[in-house]
Amino acid sequence: MLAATQAQAAMAKQARILEARRIKKRKTARETYAKRELTREQAASEEIHKRALAKRHLLAFIQRYEPNYISGWVHKVICDELMEFSRAVCAGESPRLMITVPPRHGKSLIASQYFPAWHLGNHPEHEFINTSYAQSLQMDFSRKIQELIKSADYHLLFGNLGITKKNEAIERWSLFDLDKNARTGGGVLAAGVGGPITGRGAHIAIIDDPVKNREEAESQTVREGAKAWYSSTLYTRLAPGGGILIIQTRWHDDDLTGWLLNEMASAQKELNETGEWPEDADRWKVVDFPAMATGDEDYRLRGEALHEDRYPFRSLAKIKRTLAPRDWAALYQQNPQVEEGAYFEKKDIRYYQSNPPEHLDIYCAGDFAISKTDQANWTVFLVAGLDQAGNIYMLDEFRGRWNSNEIIDVMFKIQDKYHPRKFGLEKGHISLTMDSFLQSRIRVEKRYDFHYEELKPGKADKQLRARSIQGLMAYGRVLWPEGALWVTEYINELLRFPNGVNDDRVDAAAWLGKMLATQTWSGYSRNKGERRKKNKSWKSKLAGYVAGRKGLNNSMAA
Repeated sequence: MLAATQAQAAMAKQARILEARRIKKRKTARETYAKRELTREQAASEEIHKRALAKRHLLAFIQRYEPNYISGWVHKVICDELMEFSRAVCAGESPRLMITVPPRHGKSLIASQYFPAWHLGNHPEHEFINTSYAQSLQMDFSRKIQELIKSADYHLLFGNLGITKKNEAIERWSLFDLDKNARTGGGVLAAGVGGPITGRGAHIAIIDDPVKNREEAESQTVREGAKAWYSSTLYTRLAPGGGILIIQTRWHDDDLTGWLLNEMASAQKELNETGEWPEDADRWKVVDFPAMATGDEDYRLRGEALHEDRYPFRSLAKIKRTLAPRDWAALYQQNPQVEEGAYFEKKDIRYYQSNPPEHLDIYCAGDFAISKTDQANWTVFLVAGLDQAGNIYMLDEFRGRWNSNEIIDVMFKIQDKYHPRKFGLEKGHISLTMDSFLQSRIRVEKRYDFHYEELKPGKADKQLRARSIQGLMAYGRVLWPEGALWVTEYINELLRFPNGVNDDRVDAAAWLGKMLATQTWSGYSRNKGERRKKNKSWKSKLAGYVAGRKGLNNSMAA
């Protein structure tokens, strides 16, 4: 009897255990299912977010289809510029954007392939004319744009868009709304620079690398043909409010980009004279990306590579060593060398190859443009040393768009690095904008060795003001550091003067020439500020001789 009772109790206990396990298992299954559903909801929510991001942002759109794409800050900046360009086109603002990039840095993938596909998805009513030095190159991009638009994923982003079957040729095609069974009005025409463009307008015209090679770049016939094609063929196809994008690697100072910049420089002069931008002149936004930074920038310091992950500094240094200097300056630094100058002459440009002399009197001159906007002029400081023979060794340049406080920071940075005897600063810019602030910071930071001279511009124009430095260069007294990153751009701006787009560097050199024209070597050491021994003049020798005779007479008298 007892044994039977114990057996029943054991069975009941076992049943409870099994039931508890079944309950726990069902609970675990419900929790697992709930988690799985939650994960699915999170994944769906994340996918919706990614789709919205790709639709709004060009770089996210590119990365969606190029998962292994290694983007750097340069690609983000290019995408941001193209997104703003897209907005301006939609607003009918007739934007003009010029981007210069070294070879093999991904400009065509962004501008000629993904940007048109992204913009058409958001604005299927717009027409594109995409051009390059060869039509075949743009036809390749056109084919890839079509493949994107036909993909199922593209439809998830932008709706049920397709290509019209009656007009599906690679070189020319139109968009079709599959839901409405009607054309959207937009499409793409792929053409070569210099080739015909008929029967199609453009809300956006893209010119991607209009020059094929050095041979074409050196041909004046080819260059003039590209200019004529731009003005008589491409420009006339532009819709009201439409935009033009030029993205290229520079080859020649008088290439299409150089010519357009010179045209804009003429308009800038008219603006300076009349106070109004001429209505018949285009205003380009220019974004240059040198392979090696020639000065401190927002995202890198002087000398750093443009895209370290793809072309590190060591690789660029090897390329620079291999290429001819003019090719490096044009293709990689986006600053083609000027063949000859109108005001400063190329024969007057002299260089020094080793370090400058040990003992120099250091001076610094600056040209101010107190603004940080992209369209503002540049503030430029030029540092130079004067030797005993009266030769001027250009040492360094500091260039940027800064406000008053940042300009003072830069001057103090120059003071700490070079210890100039004097700064030459344009009168008016100092007294009217920052003199009291500068004096206050000198007192607070106890920079009592900081000296500056206000240089009076007078009534002289820029060309007359630059006569001093022009004359010093003509006499062979000005030497530039060969191979320094900033020098090529500086020399080119001098040679382009007075017809160049910018003249801030010319103004800084002009102030320096004005300041140094009357200076003589003091004999102080460049680094330690110690006076060097000078050879005694005949007057000092005579004085010493007379003093010695007097001392001798006095001792004899004693």
